[in-house]
Amino acid sequence: MSSHQKHLTLMTVMFTVLVSLNFFAVITGKADAVYGPLTEWLKPIILGR
Repeated sequence: MSSHQKHLTLMTVMFTVLVSLNFFAVITGKADAVYGPLTEWLKPIILGR
């Protein structure tokens, strides 16, 4: 397996995990609890630029 294939596989797995976690958070109604702190942490970084 080449380096490109390894990176592509890793990106695909990471994408699948993130989509699955997002789906789980929305279905269980805990999306606000998950994304609230994340938004507060990212605001200064995004708005500071």
